[in-house]
This record gives sequence, C-alpha cells and structure tokens, in this order.
Amino acid sequence: MTSDDRARRARQRDLVRRGYDTISMAYRGDDGQANASSAEDLSRYAGWVAELAGLLQAGARVVDLGCGAGIPATRELTGHGLQVIGVDFSAVQPGCVGSGLMDSAAYLAHLRREFGAFEACLAGALSAPVEHCGHWTLYDLAGHLGQGNMWAAVAVTDKHGDYEAPAAPRDRAALTRWFRGTCGTLLGALDRDPSSSAWTIAPPPTVGFWQRRRCLETLIHRWDAEHALGIASPLDPALAADGVAEVVDTMAPRQVRLGRATAPPHAIRLRAGDTGSSWILGAGEPVATMDATAATLLLVLWGRLSAEDPAVTWDGDRQKALASLGGPLVP
Repeated sequence: MTSDDRARRARQRDLVRRGYDTISMAYRGDDGQANASSAEDLSRYAGWVAELAGLLQAGARVVDLGCGAGIPATRELTGHGLQVIGVDFSAVQPGCVGSGLMDSAAYLAHLRREFGAFEACLAGALSAPVEHCGHWTLYDLAGHLGQGNMWAAVAVTDKHGDYEAPAAPRDRAALTRWFRGTCGTLLGALDRDPSSSAWTIAPPPTVGFWQRRRCLETLIHRWDAEHALGIASPLDPALAADGVAEVVDTMAPRQVRLGRATAPPHAIRLRAGDTGSSWILGAGEPVATMDATAATLLLVLWGRLSAEDPAVTWDGDRQKALASLGGPLVP
C-alpha cells in the first residue's frame, strides 16, 4: 500500500468517526438521557446489565465493545461493581467516559477543594511570577480565576457570555474576600441539575459542562499558583484523567474551530498508567504512544511540562508526535 493510499484511508476513517460522534448526540447526550426527539427507552439497559452482573463475580472485568461515551451501559456496569474496559472506533467518545461517570456531586466536591487550595496561596507573595501564564503574577492569576468564576456563573444563571467582571481588589485581605465570594457565587450557580440548559463555549450547552470546565480550570490554575510559590502538590489522578479527556474532546477541537491552531498533523495515543485510561489525540492511526501518569499527561497538554520530561515515556515516532503537541491545544 502506498503512502497516498494510507493517507486516503486515514481520511476516510476519520470521516466515519466524526460522523459517528455527531450522529450519536442526535439520540443520546453524554448525560445518558435520550434526546427528546428519540423514542429510545434507556430503562432496557438496566435489565440487561443486571442479568449480566448476576452471571459474574463481583469486581469482574468486562470489555464493552463499542462503548461510545460509556453511558448508559458502562455506568450501569460499574454501578454493579464491575471493572469496565471500553473500546470504541471513535477517538472522542471514549474520552467522554471519565466525565460522564464523574457525577455532579463529585465535580462540586473537587471544585470546593481546589478553590480552598488556591485561596490558601493568596497568603503567599502576590507578586510571584506565574511561569506558564505570560507576564502574570499570582495577583493576576487570582483575578483571572475569580473573574472567570463570575463569568461562568452568569453563563449558567443568565445564559449568556457577555458578562465582564470588575477588576480584583489589590489589598490582600480584600482580594481574599473577593475571591472567596466569587467561588461561593459559582458554586451556588452550579449546584443544580447538570442537564439544565446554560450558555457554554462548546457542546453540550448544559450546567454539567460548566461543572466539569470550571473544576478542571481551577485544577490547572491551583497548580500554577502553588508552582509559583514553590509548593506544588499532587493532582487527583481521576480528575487529571478527566482533564486529559477534556483536552481531547473539547479544548483542542475548539482551538482548531476558532482558528487558533491547526489540527494535529499526526495522531498520538495518550496512555495514563495510574488510571488505566487512554485517548487518541488527532485523526488517523497513532504514530506514537506517550505514557505517563494522568497528572503528567495533563500538565504536558496544558504546556506546564515538556513532552520530553523524564516522567514521560515514548514509543513510536516521537518527532512526529511532538509536532502534533505544538497546537496550541488549549487557550
């Protein structure tokens, strides 16, 4: 087979994958609910899964072929204590599994913890430079995160993205009170049915989108703040894995859609050894596999660590893969 033939087949596979991803949303969203225009009865899955679970030992491994976004079948399977390995033709759908299985309460609990950790940093040097955020200081980062909290809250409550938050106060005590207030406002706005409608920067247009997005935004910027002060603490593995999935299924495609980046020229397999998760970034057959913990993968994708960091292991054509990570994959 010639290189032209391989390229043509890769384009055809990518077309089918993208069509599948689009069509899937027409009858069932990633919250596991049937589309209003669909006659699908999701209750039938519960009976099938209960029958299967009754035939297996507790904790048995199940391979879900054609898992899609993992909902509702994978969710039902894990609910019976089974370990599920999802396999799908789509590079995007399996990446949604982590977000779909982390429920609203889990996101809000993570968000509260990350807010608390970030606020603790405000006792440090507010003039400390934030290495990966241009010319920002810790004060600037606090302003960005707090203003983003208010913007996202309005996106949920008023369903628009035009809100412009006032500047953060300069005084340390006032800044801390202001930041804490923005956190409370956002948490209050997000404490509702995740399937409720909202204005969003990418599909789906739901409150659940912001529960995930603000949780992951805060995770990254908490790391930024601690790193600026020399006290960076670990990232939760499950949340970091969800962050990797978000780059693959939401952030990188959005960068391309907005004209901020070109599509990755080569596909890369991302594999997190600590969570057992894997994703494919880009279209076609992967030219290389990048192995690391979920946290390391997330920090690489967000430009906080080098893809050639010692914590990263490569298999395949690393140089081609590095070209695909140039992006930028995130804002």
